[in-house]
Amino acid sequence: PKINQPVLLIWGENDSWVPVSEGQRMSEDIPQSKLIVIPDSGHCPMETHPQLFNKYLLEFLEPV
Repeated sequence: PKINQPVLLIWGENDSWVPVSEGQRMSEDIPQSKLIVIPDSGHCPMETHPQLFNKYLLEFLEPV
């Protein structure tokens, strides 16, 4: 709750190390956060789905 800047959380739908429920909890706890869950992905969506991961990351980083 003390984080006062936008935060992007990208999670793999099938993450067996850190379940999506943790991402959902973090998203609820961080006021300016956005959670994106990548379907059919595990713990490392940046490796298994790089194009989709990068798309979401670049959209988040675009100036408003």
